[in-house]
Order: sequence, then C-alpha cells, then structure tokens
Amino acid sequence: EMMPGEYPVLDQLKQDIIPHQKLWDLRVDFDAKMQEWKHGPLKNLDPAEVESQHSKMRSLANQLKVTFEAKRNPAMPKPMQVAARMFNELMSFKDFLPIIHALCNKGLRERHVQAIFYKMGYDSNTMTPSDLQQTTIQKLQQ
Repeated sequence: EMMPGEYPVLDQLKQDIIPHQKLWDLRVDFDAKMQEWKHGPLKNLDPAEVESQHSKMRSLANQLKVTFEAKRNPAMPKPMQVAARMFNELMSFKDFLPIIHALCNKGLRERHVQAIFYKMGYDSNTMTPSDLQQTTIQKLQQ
C-alpha cells in the first residue's frame, strides 16, 4: 500500500534520466570547450586549466559510455554513440596537450613566442591549435 505522495515509478524515472542529463550537459560543455581550444587563440589558453577540464570531460564521457553500454537499450542507441564519440574526440585532442603546455608556457617571453610563430608563418596573436594542426599536416605531406 502506497502512502499519499509516494510515487516509486516517478522516483525511478528521475534516477533513469540522470545519465541523460549528464550527457547533454557534457555535450554543451564539450562543444564550447572544443571550439575555444581548437579555434581560439593559443595565447588565451591556460594549459593547466585546459588539461584539468579535458581530464574531467574525458573521465565523464567514459563513465557515461560505460553506463549506456551496460543498459544496452536497442531502442535508444544514440546516447552511447554520443558519449563514445565525445570520448574518442577527447582522446584525439589529448595529443595536443603537450603542445599547448609548451607554447602557452608562462615562462616564455613574448619575443620567444613571436619568434616561434614567425618561423611557422603565423601571427602569435591569432595562432590557433587548428592552424598548428594544419601546418603539421602540410609539413608531413611535403
């Protein structure tokens, strides 16, 4: 017998929605951060902050991927796919972290940064990680 105000089905639904809410919150943060990290000027990045945020997002994406894999709901495959795709993109971006640490090192003087970017053919004020990736790909193709 249920007491007034007890709704076990509703309580279960609230629990079931939590991973989905976390997934979509992560997706919003992921899109914003990837835009900032890949297409924003390198000079605006704080390497420690980027690494910390990256690590947290990667961990949460992996947890959500495992959660949705465990549920294996054939009627809803998309949440697991979204989590897996984010996790894979974060793993790919991990290769850029040492470069961001090196180029955004607070110990580098402005003249050093300008010299590095000048050699690469870019303005130190507008260089982005995407530019760096494109330059690397071009160099490898030569």
